[in-house]
Amino acid sequence: MKFFKMEKWGKISFSIAVICSIFSIIIVAYVVKISKESWNYRINETECDKKEGTIQEVQSGKKIQNGKVLKFIKIQNGDNICILRKDGEWDEYPSISQKALKSIRKGEKIRYLKDQKNEINNYNLAYELQINEKIYIPIKQMKKIERRNYIKDVGLIIFVTVLSVSMIGLTIYFYWIAETEDTYIR
Repeated sequence: MKFFKMEKWGKISFSIAVICSIFSIIIVAYVVKISKESWNYRINETECDKKEGTIQEVQSGKKIQNGKVLKFIKIQNGDNICILRKDGEWDEYPSISQKALKSIRKGEKIRYLKDQKNEINNYNLAYELQINEKIYIPIKQMKKIERRNYIKDVGLIIFVTVLSVSMIGLTIYFYWIAETEDTYIR
């Protein structure tokens, strides 16, 4: 085997290249896994219905796999909606203040876009909440941020994949270079 006949610098170079290749493959798999998780709960305007009603009950949110549910809201018309803040994104969204969250109270009139496809614990995601003539979580802004995050995720995956392929190429190059006479111990 060529490896055992190589000089010390050749063994070290080849070993480092193999280790870097293995780590780069692991990093690619990890980045793809994280990116796929962040692509859950994608916004699709065709799946959203514009509704309105009076707030019946407001519950505090909880941490979930993809982020944090800020509020669970029951509406008197029978709808259950929630506000989700995604974590692990380049740009976190929605950006809604604690003061705005406190304005969501029982008995308030609310207009919203109910996402029919995406739900958490039987609560559908909601966008464009309009309470007291103020609009929170505009869907256009949400889609823009989501698209930007998606492009950044794909760019990172491409970058890390190119890095991984170059590490594998470097490993092959160091092994190929070991075939030359000057790398063998005499």
